[in-house]
Amino acid sequence: MILIGLFAIKNPESWWFKKIGDDSEPNDEYLASIRFRGKLFIGLSLLIIATFLCLILSTLIGP
Repeated sequence: MILIGLFAIKNPESWWFKKIGDDSEPNDEYLASIRFRGKLFIGLSLLIIATFLCLILSTLIGP
């Protein structure tokens, strides 16, 4: 999941992020929004990983 976010930041012009049927060149606002979504995706991925690590550690350590 983190790799998808990094790919969105590095290559927002990729066909992975184009709208279906849209052959026009992406504008700067669209590319900036793809980069921002990539950063959000990385942040949410790290939050999910941290949550699972906390759950695993709490079951190993116990109450």
